Amino acid sequence: MAAFFTQLGKSGFQAEPLFLEASEEYVVDIHRGWTTEGTGQVDTTWALVWHFNAEGKVDRVINLSADQHQMDAYVWNNYTLAPIPERLV
Repeated sequence: MAAFFTQLGKSGFQAEPLFLEASEEYVVDIHRGWTTEGTGQVDTTWALVWHFNAEGKVDRVINLSADQHQMDAYVWNNYTLAPIPERLV
């Protein structure tokens, strides 16, 4: 996960927090996320739902975009992705 956020930072992504709340199992982060670098544009609202297991470690994160098509287009225009079989390993 750290590698993912490192790459976002290299792409000039920024975030403006809108909402943050936590319980014993979950953290919900809603923010505006945008970038002005690269080909295309991303400026949308994101909701991340972090789940923590019994040991207090993150075991899954759900990342929801208000405009997933916009983010998909940005990624395809700015990153060389491995072929699908290699990404699924």
